[in-house]
Amino acid sequence: MGALIDDIARTIASPMSRRRAFRMVSGAVANAALASLGLASLARAQQGQNGGNGGCGRGQTRCGQMCCQNYETCCGGTCYRSDIFPTYRCCSRALCHHSEEQCCTDHCCGKTENCCGYGCCIPGASCCNGRCCLQSQVCCSGRCVPKVESPYNPCGYA
Repeated sequence: MGALIDDIARTIASPMSRRRAFRMVSGAVANAALASLGLASLARAQQGQNGGNGGCGRGQTRCGQMCCQNYETCCGGTCYRSDIFPTYRCCSRALCHHSEEQCCTDHCCGKTENCCGYGCCIPGASCCNGRCCLQSQVCCSGRCVPKVESPYNPCGYA
């Protein structure tokens, strides 16, 4: 708390506009409030946005708005404990299980599912323009349509 008061006093004493002084003082107060709520990693990350290790302490790494500890892994701006999730890997924003899931853009699909845009198709279904077609459908001009054998069906039977 003494460091906070010293920072505020230095900020007020230095020559600057009132707007800048207000921003700096309010930032220091907000960081102190975050730290008092147990969100010290968020407070440190907020303080150090302009360089260094992102305001994170020794042995920590910046992860979005947070600081991950040395035993944590950053994935999509969230810190995960490596000892609790040792068989997982980061897939953009999602944490996928190595042996049970595959990375699909920014989410996880089961090993037997097909990656399709921002979703996962069940086994046997096909991807059509980012949507899943059922086994009874075929992709025709970017749309899932029923499989029918007809001379009037431009897609034919697949």
